[in-house]
Amino acid sequence: CFLMAFCFGIMYLWQEREVKSRNVDAFFFRLPPLELVDRLGYKAVAAGFVCLTIGLVTGSLWAWSAWGSFWNWDPKETASLVLWFIYVVYLHGRLVSGWKGKKSARVAVLGFAAVLFTYFGVSFLLPGLHSYF
Repeated sequence: CFLMAFCFGIMYLWQEREVKSRNVDAFFFRLPPLELVDRLGYKAVAAGFVCLTIGLVTGSLWAWSAWGSFWNWDPKETASLVLWFIYVVYLHGRLVSGWKGKKSARVAVLGFAAVLFTYFGVSFLLPGLHSYF
């Protein structure tokens, strides 16, 4: 879901830049309207956020049964929590502050960069329970 939100965010930023520069060619007429791209990105983030939250809760329950504590402040756990907060900011901005368009697209792109760092960077660069070296 977060990959889809990233793609919609990139599509929104690219399409908006081309429209503002008035450099629109025939390819852009095949793309969906900006409002639809923005709405689809929001729905993808909302679905991904639900899955991420379920994953964090079930992971902490598994950690409690395996290690006797819900949270160990392992780098992977901490990065996942930071990732969760990035998407909380996205959803809060959309729902409370009325972020739409460029702001929400930028946060979706930033959020996916955090997903990649959490998956690859933390796994291979930082020592901990979830490191693979």
